[in-house]
Amino acid sequence: MKKHKIMAMLMAGALIAPTLNIGVKNVHAKGLNTVTSTALSNTQNYGCVKGNVDLVNGNGKTVAKATEGEMLIVQKNEDGQALVKLPKQGVEGYLKEANIIMIKDGNANDLSKLNKNGEIINVDTMVNVREMPSINSSVKDVLQNGTAIKITGKTAQWYSVEVNGTKGYIFEEYVSETTNKTPVVNKVAKNDSTINSKKTEVVVNNTSNKTKTNKEDKKSSVSNVAATKPSTG
Repeated sequence: MKKHKIMAMLMAGALIAPTLNIGVKNVHAKGLNTVTSTALSNTQNYGCVKGNVDLVNGNGKTVAKATEGEMLIVQKNEDGQALVKLPKQGVEGYLKEANIIMIKDGNANDLSKLNKNGEIINVDTMVNVREMPSINSSVKDVLQNGTAIKITGKTAQWYSVEVNGTKGYIFEEYVSETTNKTPVVNKVAKNDSTINSKKTEVVVNNTSNKTKTNKEDKKSSVSNVAATKPSTG
């Protein structure tokens, strides 16, 4: 009898161990909304955070700050909340179900055609451009936050995009439709520079209360622009 029990335990271990290994591999392979080239074998519980919210433990104490677009794995759902893991931070806790967007596959054969410009958003490092509208699909490229893209269609939660000659799919949480191809980040920086330099020139002219020659005005304008130009990098 004892021998039979030992054999049964060994067989059960052989079945469970590979499953556990796959689970660990998946967590590290997917990570978060960053670069990865490994497809997952089981992604039914993957999602991302909606909004910037607190991750709390069973007692309601904050254990981490979850940010918009951050990848998560749902462990279980209970009473309007979900026990989740944030792979990026390596922590577990509870989020309201309303703050979770579950990631589901799209259908490349059921694509609504679009012709719009877009931009990458909600990404702290890189976002994947996948070959098909699925988190299981292989990665063709990775893009930084603020990258301008061409939107060619949409299926379910996935945008069909093109950038620098590469075509693929990006999950909708990381795409914003824009009016032109220039990243918004660059436009804001340029406008701020122009506004700040003009404001500085006005202050200098009002303070001096003196009539300046064209040559003096030119020197003042150049120095003010140099002083207010935003740094890069």
